[in-house]
Amino acid sequence: MLNRKLFFIFIWLLLIVLSVISPVKEFKFIIASKNQILLINLFQRIVGLMAFTLLFIQIFLGAFMVKLTDKLGGWVFGFHIFNGKLLYFLVLLHPAMYMAYLFKIKGVLDPFYVYTDLCVICKGNLEYFYNFGRVALWLITAGIIAAVFRGADPFMKKNWRKFHILNYFAFFLIAVHSKALGTDVAVAPFNWIFWIGIVTVTLCLSVKYVFPLLRGKK
Repeated sequence: MLNRKLFFIFIWLLLIVLSVISPVKEFKFIIASKNQILLINLFQRIVGLMAFTLLFIQIFLGAFMVKLTDKLGGWVFGFHIFNGKLLYFLVLLHPAMYMAYLFKIKGVLDPFYVYTDLCVICKGNLEYFYNFGRVALWLITAGIIAAVFRGADPFMKKNWRKFHILNYFAFFLIAVHSKALGTDVAVAPFNWIFWIGIVTVTLCLSVKYVFPLLRGKK
C-alpha cells in the first residue's frame, strides 16, 4: 500500500513538473534581464499551467474516489482535499498576478476588471476569452462553497454533488481560455499535459454522467 501511495504522489509531482517546464525555459533569460513585467508574466503563466493540471487531477480523483480509496487507501480522500485547496489558491493567484501585471504596465489597480468584469460586448477577441477564465473561477468557487458547507447546510448536504459538476464546465472553459490566450499550450511538454487533461476529463464526464444517462434511457 505504501508503494502505491508513493507511486501516486510521484505521478502527481511529475505531472506538475512537466506542466511548468515550458515557461521555465525562459526563466534565466528573464532573471538576467531584470524585467519585472516579464517576470510577473512568467510566474502568472506557471501558476496558470499548474492550476490547469491540478484541476484535471482533482476531477479524476473525485470521479473515481471510491475505486481509488479501495485500491490505495483512505488517505486518497485527504489528498483530494489538499489538492483542491492548492488548486483554488492557484486559481485565485493566477488573475491576481495578471492584476499586478496590468498595474506595472498602466499604474492602475483594478481587481473588478480582473475578477468580475464580464463584458457583454467584448472590445476584442482577447476580452472574449478572458471571460472564459472569469466564469471558470466563479464556477470553481461555487463548487468549493458547496464542499465546505455540505456538512452544515442541509441544502448543500443534499446537493453538493450537483455543484461539483460545475468543475467539468470550469475545466473546459479554462481549456479554451488557455488554448486561445496561452503560448505555452503549443509547447512541449505542456502540450502533452493539455491533451492528457482533455482526454482524462472527457473520460470522467462520460463514465460518471453520460454513460449512466444513456443506460437510463434504454
